[in-house]
Amino acid sequence: MTTPAKNAAKGTEPHEHGHNDTNDVDSDRLYVVAELGMLGSSSREEEQPARQRTERNSATDSGYGPPVTTPRTTSYAAGYDETGEDESQGTREDEFIMKVLRERMWEVSIGSATAVGIPTQHGSTINSQHQEQLQGSTHSRQPGAYAARPGTGELQRAESLNLSLVGSSCEFSLDGHEEELGLFKVSGTSAHTRMTSSSRESVDARAQTHHGTSDDGGLVVANLVDEDLPHAEHYSIQTRNRKRKAHSEQAKTRIILGVMTLAMIIIILTAVLPLVNKGATPDTPESGTELQTNYPSESPVNPLEKKIKYVLFKGDATLALGDADSHQSRAYQWLLQDSDHLPTYSDERIIQKFALASLYFATDGNGWEDNTNWLNHSIHECSWFQKPSFSRKHVTSLYLPGYLDGFLEPPPSTPCDADGLYQHIWLDQNNLVGFLPTEFFMLTTLKTLSMGRNQIDGNISSMIGKLTRLEGLSFGQLPPKGVIPTEVGLLTNLNVLFLGRNQLQGTIPSELWKLTNLVDVVLFGNPELGGTIPTEISAFSKLRWLILDQSGFSGTIPTEIGQIKSLEWLVIAENSMTGNLPSEIGQLSKLMLISAWDNWFEGALPTEFGLLSSMFLARLDKNQFSGQVPSELGLLASLEDSLDLRDNLFSGVIPTQLGFLTRLQELEFSNNQFSGQIPSELGQLTNMVQLTFANNAISGTVPQELSSLQDSLYMLKLEGNPGLSGTVPVELCTINATCTSTSVNECGDAAGLAFDCSSLLCGCGCLCSHA
Repeated sequence: MTTPAKNAAKGTEPHEHGHNDTNDVDSDRLYVVAELGMLGSSSREEEQPARQRTERNSATDSGYGPPVTTPRTTSYAAGYDETGEDESQGTREDEFIMKVLRERMWEVSIGSATAVGIPTQHGSTINSQHQEQLQGSTHSRQPGAYAARPGTGELQRAESLNLSLVGSSCEFSLDGHEEELGLFKVSGTSAHTRMTSSSRESVDARAQTHHGTSDDGGLVVANLVDEDLPHAEHYSIQTRNRKRKAHSEQAKTRIILGVMTLAMIIIILTAVLPLVNKGATPDTPESGTELQTNYPSESPVNPLEKKIKYVLFKGDATLALGDADSHQSRAYQWLLQDSDHLPTYSDERIIQKFALASLYFATDGNGWEDNTNWLNHSIHECSWFQKPSFSRKHVTSLYLPGYLDGFLEPPPSTPCDADGLYQHIWLDQNNLVGFLPTEFFMLTTLKTLSMGRNQIDGNISSMIGKLTRLEGLSFGQLPPKGVIPTEVGLLTNLNVLFLGRNQLQGTIPSELWKLTNLVDVVLFGNPELGGTIPTEISAFSKLRWLILDQSGFSGTIPTEIGQIKSLEWLVIAENSMTGNLPSEIGQLSKLMLISAWDNWFEGALPTEFGLLSSMFLARLDKNQFSGQVPSELGLLASLEDSLDLRDNLFSGVIPTQLGFLTRLQELEFSNNQFSGQIPSELGQLTNMVQLTFANNAISGTVPQELSSLQDSLYMLKLEGNPGLSGTVPVELCTINATCTSTSVNECGDAAGLAFDCSSLLCGCGCLCSHA
């Protein structure tokens, strides 16, 4: 705080707050330099920070504390403009002095009121003892203040505070007992006090006799305001923090409630809007929503056409209307021609008719072998032409026993279900030329699809995965190339997969081996399609046919194959498979056909092979099998078509037990290393058509018992066995033809009797030198 002495020492230099120290005092201003208890008793070093704190908060704290009006003749802030900048010789020091003076005046007033027992802020009262402590001795020197009356310019120090708020003068000294008495609390640099109702009444009462007067001390009298003015409440940092925390919690709560409300609205809209859109007709104003489609913008369309576009193209398909010759555009225009019936069609039927029309135009329907009723608006599409069976079963089963036995038996009389939606499309060998359009796969109700033996180009579309209800898929003998799409793994209801002779490439995707509902897997005739038979095949508990021949498979037959008790056909011929034939194969009691020829299998045939009691054909030729043929093969009583062991490394004698295979038609043992004699028991095979022992090490004579085969035998090949001797039974000379050349190659595969005419073996026109 700046004292007169300091100002005198400074001369006329500007004060740090903008004052010039001068004795030429404005008569309208009152300068008071206070040396109050808490300021005057502190050191000069402490005085400056205290004043600075008070000055910083003077603008914001002026609203707190007692509602006191400081009397003066002229405003002390007259030198400040609206921005708070100092433009005159009035200083912030004046503000500070006047603020402190107001607070001290309020405290004195409180002291007068509490002298009669008015409760304090802390709930206690100020008794006479407290009053005495506050006033102290009247003769002791108390902190005073320098004051000057307006116009005199002379400062005088008062020995005690001589203040009055209501015209009554009192001498009062706190002497540092502010906190003890609880009259006010200093927070930061501001003193906040509150007058109770009782203290206000006491002051008001005393003011009645002194109103409008001033004391001899020369102070300006402050008149009591009659109105009940609002007064400041006690306020602290703790109160402020609690309010801020409460406001913060309320804000957080509002934010959380807002987010939850928004989330609920989004969830409700997500659930309700699809239902509204599904039930609303796109062309009705009640829907309230502009339909969003992915078709190109065109000239204005009628409501019916708008509905059709929405139904057809809200999914993945894209309409190529820009090309009038495209199959999509032609199918779309054809559909619009049915304007009389379109309004009555369900969405599913609109899609169905468009998909079928797209197929027709994409595969040159006008050139089909049979397109009866197709695209006829007057005939329901369920009556359009179809082939009589799935995958040509009506033809194939004539020469391939057991083909698709039990599948679609009896075949359905209509391709549609009771709702008129397509379940079956059978167009095999019908001269379809072109490709399967994307729109065709909109027929998601299909259960079987058979289009083999046509000229449908392109890869197998990944869109096949959309036909999740599909139970039968037959694309046999089509020209498409490429790989089997992994999306085939989505066809979890698939029973029949027929992709034979399709020039497929790559490897079989692992997803295919997860389709455990498969019954028939036919992938033959794809030389560039490779892979192995995985161990996971054991999970195929329904599998009947596994046909993988003429492809690029390698590896071994897994032992887990013995767990597929339902397996009937195992066709793995013309591959590059290796290893032994697992003994677990004997567990396949329903196995009817095994065709493993032209591979690299080796080792001996397991004796368990004789347990395959349902076997009617076994082709193991053109491998590296070796050892003796197990006699247990004589137990294969059902063996009817063929037992073919040609072109291997078998040795030893031919088992006599083979004579029990009375239903057998072909017994092929050529090009091995068999020795010993031809068993006479083979004369019991009265259904035998082909019997071959060429190019072995067989010796002895041709059994006479073979003559009983003359009515059925078509081929008997004995050449390449120099150990044979004697005369061929005359009954055998009359079979279909006879080859008596000494050169095996000249006889070749010609039907009839073939043997080496030599000095040891003769007959049937061959002269015997030993005769």
